[in-house]
Amino acid sequence: MIDLSTPEAAVAQQYMTHKGLSVKPYCVEQLEDQSCWYFLYRLPEGHLELEVYFNDKTQEWETTVTTFTLTH
Repeated sequence: MIDLSTPEAAVAQQYMTHKGLSVKPYCVEQLEDQSCWYFLYRLPEGHLELEVYFNDKTQEWETTVTTFTLTH
């Protein structure tokens, strides 16, 4: 079960909502000893990997789509 109440999950969901998508991740992976998470989503068009990272220098959350693979 994926915990969607964490700060990084909230950032990921906010990003997806901003893009007009109401989908939950099917997997979350964290880089060991780092403030970096990868949220994996199944979309109608394909699979999306969203990186959520806390930037210690700016003290802000950053999001980056690292992979999008079409399934059609």
